[in-house]
Amino acid sequence: VEYIELGNELYFADADFVAKYPTPNDYVSDIKNNWIPTLTSSFPAARLAVIGSFDLNVDLNGNPVPARISTWNNAVLSQIATNHAITFHYYLPPNTTTLSNPVVPQALAASFKHWTTLKQATLAIVPAGRDVYITEYNLNDGNQTQYAIASTWTHGLYTSALFLQMIEEPSIKMLLNHQITGSASFASLTSFTPYGDTIHNRLSAEGNAMRLLHQTLIGSDSCFKFQFSNNLTIQASGVSYPGLMGLCVKKQGRTHGLLLNLSDQSVQVNLSSLALSTFLYEQISTSNPLQKNIDTRQLSIVRGSVTSSIVIPRYSLTSLTP
Repeated sequence: VEYIELGNELYFADADFVAKYPTPNDYVSDIKNNWIPTLTSSFPAARLAVIGSFDLNVDLNGNPVPARISTWNNAVLSQIATNHAITFHYYLPPNTTTLSNPVVPQALAASFKHWTTLKQATLAIVPAGRDVYITEYNLNDGNQTQYAIASTWTHGLYTSALFLQMIEEPSIKMLLNHQITGSASFASLTSFTPYGDTIHNRLSAEGNAMRLLHQTLIGSDSCFKFQFSNNLTIQASGVSYPGLMGLCVKKQGRTHGLLLNLSDQSVQVNLSSLALSTFLYEQISTSNPLQKNIDTRQLSIVRGSVTSSIVIPRYSLTSLTP
């Protein structure tokens, strides 16, 4: 046993949670006096992580946050000094219009807007020396029958952009996309929806994005930001964000690449900085980034080889393998 998360979302006012822990201090007392000593004795090598919450008075949708949630972190961080880490769950709303009028740039801009808020409300309060584990993250688009982004390729672009922002943070040591199976609002394998097919491994749009991200990063020794010679800047909903994002990933001395195009333009990218003459590539895109309830069959997935440069389509994700 390497990692132990001490509960799950107990800061919510669920009846069972409140019955067990009426206040944040009750959680702290039980964890501090009972669970941490026992688990440390039983699993001395394990990293123990307490639950972290949202630390502001309003949530990302502007709704008031109950005191149980907004005071949770202070209680945990001020009274528990023996834990190794703290966990957070990041579900960011797209803040776009409903099904009748979806707007891709508006939705993508929300990822950048909300991540700035989350960093201030969560990462900034964690004492030095404690790790941060993001044990769940995804788009939170509400009920997919009412909203426009969940289960579309924009969903995959959104969580890819969030991932590339989170991976820059040195305090974050773990990133777990939630979830593997379930409804199309979140899942990579949408086994409980009419179009999901786990037998034939038909991943959702977001599941395909996660596949390409993990395919590029697995086994890596380090990574750093890809430097674009002439990046695009997109303005939407009062937010400026880059049209192109990317990583250079080191694996056993060889450099792999990951390129994300959040713009509505195809872009030619120079690959000379990766110091190899030939790459195999895989690109995922679609003619309609707002088509709902799609899986692998409705996405354009192209594979091939390139040398010094590559054209990345509008609204696409590309992996590069030496």
